[in-house]
Order: sequence, then structure tokens, then C-alpha cells
Amino acid sequence: MMQLFPLLLVVLVFLQSSRSTTPSSEAQSWFQQAQQHFEKQEWEKSREAAMKALEINPALADAEVLLGLVATAQAQLQEAEKHLLRAVSLQPRNDRAQGYLGSVYLQQKRFAEASHAFQTVLKLNPRNQSASYNLGLIALIQERPAEALPYFEKVHQTDPSDAAALIGTLESQLLLQREPEARLSTRKLQALLKPQDPRFFQVSTLLALHGEFTSA
Repeated sequence: MMQLFPLLLVVLVFLQSSRSTTPSSEAQSWFQQAQQHFEKQEWEKSREAAMKALEINPALADAEVLLGLVATAQAQLQEAEKHLLRAVSLQPRNDRAQGYLGSVYLQQKRFAEASHAFQTVLKLNPRNQSASYNLGLIALIQERPAEALPYFEKVHQTDPSDAAALIGTLESQLLLQREPEARLSTRKLQALLKPQDPRFFQVSTLLALHGEFTSA
């Protein structure tokens, strides 16, 4: 079974400028400071600046999102959930907030809630690759490879260089005993990954575990 790797924080990068329409330049100034501290991984300073922004403008959803990301970076997942739920309540159509909330649920292995969040992301933004990948990952973790496979294939078709999605595709194909497709995915991964890449070993392990499906 594919493991939950610590790649979720990659999904949680928050370097975009605020999309909020608040007229409060002071709140925006504090929020921008919070972003700058976040980029430098100055978590406490980022949190303090975001809190200042919310004191001035309690409806600044992006500040709540940023507080959620700071808490996630510090492994304070319950705190992260609280802020991200606030952000979603302020901006229900904020697909970034929904995605980050799903990632927090996923890290807690709350798969039903994570799936709901990622499905919401896809309704808001059908092209969101992270949501599709994570839905595939959840299905694979729960031993539903037939459901996982289309999600991984969608990501791989959009970005053929996405090795994580291709590994998910391969594992799903192996579990479904789709030998010809698995062989093709294996060749793609061998061309894509360098031998020193840790994922190369992961692929080798998968093939060894399912040797009866990939042997000549």
C-alpha cells in the first residue's frame, strides 16, 4: 500500500497575494507582513501579523487561511482545522482553503472528511491537480484501486512528468492485475526517475510485491 509521505506541506505553499476585497489598507499591510514571515518560515511572527490583520478586519479569509498553514507547519492540526473552517465559512468558494482543509483532514487520516473537501475543490476548480491526486491517494489507502486509478490517470495525463501520480497509477494497475498497462507505466517511470531517486526504490518494491503480475 502506498504510504502517506510528508509531501502534503508541498501542497500547502501559500505565496499568492490576497484576493480579498477589503478596503482596509492597514489590514492588508499586516497580512502582507504575515505572508513575508511565512515565506521565511518565521511561524510565530507570521501568526502574530495575521492575527493583527484579523483584529482590524475579522472577515479577511486569507488571514485565516494563513493561520491555518502556520498551524499546519507546526503540526498543530486541530488549530489549523479551526482557522481553515473559519476561512471556508467566510469564503465557501475559496478552493485553496477547501484544499488546505482537506490536506489537514488527510494528515489526520479522517478520510471521509478529506474526500468531501477535495471533491468540493474539484467542483470549484475541476483542473486542481492536487485534489485529484489526493482523492486517488485516499481511495488507494482504503483499498479501492478501481476508484483511485482514474484520479491518478487524470493527473498524469495533464502532467506526464508527475512521478507521484504515475506511481499511484502503477500501484492501482498492479492491484487490479492489469499487466499490460502496468508494464507501460513501469517503462515510463524507469525513463522518468533516476536510480538515486528514492521513488525509484519505491517502484522496485511495488514490482517485487506484485511480481506475479509483472514477470515476463
